[in-house]
Amino acid sequence: MIYLDDDDVPELFIDTGMEAGGEIIATYYDGEVVSYNFPRLGSQYIERSGLVYTNTGHMDYYPLTITKLEDGEFREIGVGLAYLSEADREHLIADENYPYILTYEWEDELVSEEQFNANVAEIYDMEQSVYPEEYVPYDEFLKGLRKEKLEEANY
Repeated sequence: MIYLDDDDVPELFIDTGMEAGGEIIATYYDGEVVSYNFPRLGSQYIERSGLVYTNTGHMDYYPLTITKLEDGEFREIGVGLAYLSEADREHLIADENYPYILTYEWEDELVSEEQFNANVAEIYDMEQSVYPEEYVPYDEFLKGLRKEKLEEANY
């Protein structure tokens, strides 16, 4: 459980247990459960701000998304990408001493690494960012739901 938005109702943070399955955050708003699936594992958040930072790529491809939970809606407010360009990939294959250079994009525009980091810092304070302390594994979450339903059926 985490406190993502600024109310007193905690959000449920679910780890699917698989990198490709990602993570799920579920919240309760206006009488409904609202959930959002974050790609990959390793998202961070700033408590009671509504902000989630997901920068969890691999294999020379690193998508970054900053998402905001507000009024029961998850909305992407910043999207970036860092990747090894094809030209740099070819140089690395040919010369192991070639420097590892990433290309950066922010909102589909090429930017410098410095501008990329400035764009992130403008909307997300990494110093306040935390990882959830305890994850609920997806299969355990489902077991808990099944157990609750079985207990209700026995009443």
